[in-house]
Amino acid sequence: MEKLRFDRKCKCDFCGQVEICAVNHYGTSHYNRLVCVECAMSINQNDRVATGEQYFDLNNSVIFFRGEHFIDCTKDEGEDCLW
Repeated sequence: MEKLRFDRKCKCDFCGQVEICAVNHYGTSHYNRLVCVECAMSINQNDRVATGEQYFDLNNSVIFFRGEHFIDCTKDEGEDCLW
């Protein structure tokens, strides 16, 4: 299972909402994608029904709401916001 690090506020690639997101590789092997907490939970639910397993390890994932590790892509269009 992939552990996530929710460390940026940006547009989720799955639902399009501006939320706290994490970088992941779900659905692709070569590209980084951004997923919010709600979409990660939904993906896990769908995977649990389809395969009996979860893709994301949300119990051991980390969420930053602010501080030095948090990136706000709604204000900063820096390099960190691209992935």
